[in-house]
Amino acid sequence: MSQPYVEVEFRNRVIPVDKRVRRVLDLLRHLNLNPEEVLVFRNEEVLTEDEPVRQGDRLFILEVVSRG
Repeated sequence: MSQPYVEVEFRNRVIPVDKRVRRVLDLLRHLNLNPEEVLVFRNEEVLTEDEPVRQGDRLFILEVVSRG
């Protein structure tokens, strides 16, 4: 069994992503997530939408809640 391209931790579960994604924005689109509603981390560092995603990355996605 092959390793996924990247692994994403989101909502207390790990999601393997087999599709090659180039940037964080591509990953969020693949997961049907709105970039304005989440933060993406790699090694405790917040990533922007244009950051590259590298094979073997383990990313953490945190939903952002805004209350007005």
